Amino acid sequence: MKIMSWNVRGLGRADKRRRVRQVIQDRKVDVLLLQETKKSSMEEMFVRSFWPWERMAFMAVDSEGSAGGLLSIWNPEVCNAYTELNDPVVQCQRFADQLKDRQSGDDEAMALDETFCTALEYGFPPTGGWGLGIDRLTMMMTDSQNIKEVLLFPAMKPQDEPSAKEHIQTASGLGPV
Repeated sequence: MKIMSWNVRGLGRADKRRRVRQVIQDRKVDVLLLQETKKSSMEEMFVRSFWPWERMAFMAVDSEGSAGGLLSIWNPEVCNAYTELNDPVVQCQRFADQLKDRQSGDDEAMALDETFCTALEYGFPPTGGWGLGIDRLTMMMTDSQNIKEVLLFPAMKPQDEPSAKEHIQTASGLGPV
């Protein structure tokens, strides 16, 4: 697994995107972190123009003022990522909907968190993150190409071996129950 961080400018030009795409492909990059994108918004079609792999997920922080913008692109097989909802109106409406579900008997529905909604109204910057499992991290550190090479326990036992229950029944002479 390979992670590349790049301070790149000029993604608006098709020739630059082709060169970026070629570098990503040549180096077999799984996670790409771009700074200074200078883009006020990121559309999936634009991101796909320089991400060479079919599987893709991405998260962007648009450029604003002197802040140059950030873009993270990854193969979803490698890690999970998320962004936080920071629109106070939408979040409070979702809390209200969940409160109705809670009153209808859904024990897992959230209660209305008015303090959090108030905090959002004061302003909450775009927030996100990503999680990389220990198995994927081990793959990266050992330069393994297949996750089976680093798993401590097999994902499945062979189908031709008897189950523990069958083994106990056979050993005890009880036969099938």
